[in-house]
Amino acid sequence: DVIAEGLDNVNPEGQSGLVELRTEIFEDLGLESQALAQLEKDANASAPRERGRYLVLIARVLLHRREELKNKTARKIYALARQASEADPEYFPAWKILAEMHEFLHPDDRVELLELLSRAAKCGEGADNLWVLYEYAVTAFYLERYDLSANTFIKLRRASGGHIHSGGVIEVAGARDGPDSLP
Repeated sequence: DVIAEGLDNVNPEGQSGLVELRTEIFEDLGLESQALAQLEKDANASAPRERGRYLVLIARVLLHRREELKNKTARKIYALARQASEADPEYFPAWKILAEMHEFLHPDDRVELLELLSRAAKCGEGADNLWVLYEYAVTAFYLERYDLSANTFIKLRRASGGHIHSGGVIEVAGARDGPDSLP
């Protein structure tokens, strides 16, 4: 009731934070289905910018709903993130989830992954962007775009300056699960 009252009295830009809180409460209570139904209803009734945020919330609920991500769920999350990025092309979480799901569903399609990571990197800042910058740099390296990779690693080092693990990003070039991979 408190959150519903808040939603009725907050401008549209502030509503997504309250909706996210309501969703987390539903999840904590084991009411994911109700949370998803409410989010879908809210998404359908929203302006494009807010719709993108609701779609990302739905994607996050689905993403964290199961311990092991299956292809069917990943495809649904991918579609939701795609719709969210189209609804608000500057919304970083939509691009980040889209890149994560693309990497999961299409691990060999590094060209498209690089494009998605590029869009995410342009929208995101701070600690949320560290994964994107790292994956962008590594993907560029695999595609033999060495200047882009090096420049992105420089951006990553700057962005991670105050991060708890900012002692350095180290990865041996080569297959991540091959003989050159780190333990």
